[in-house]
Amino acid sequence: MPRIDWSRRITARERSEQARREAEAAARAARDRRLAATDWTQLEDAPLPGARDREQMRKYRQALRDITDQPGWPERIDWPEPPGPAGERGRAEAVRARR
Repeated sequence: MPRIDWSRRITARERSEQARREAEAAARAARDRRLAATDWTQLEDAPLPGARDREQMRKYRQALRDITDQPGWPERIDWPEPPGPAGERGRAEAVRARR
């Protein structure tokens, strides 16, 4: 069984780093839920009206993957807006993800 060193104090820097890791994990989880909600749109036989809609959804999904490159990540995230009718499901998922 590991021994606990009760004399170790957690510094403000360590608390800040831990808070950032937790914020990153929460943001990635929200992003992953949005991606999962639109996975079906990338199937070849997905019921999308046309190739244009599939391409818009592909761009939306790439924008979701790129949120980690945004300035202010993970505290401030400018979430991309889901396109078209498939976006209605994505919007509903986005609202649930914010809770």
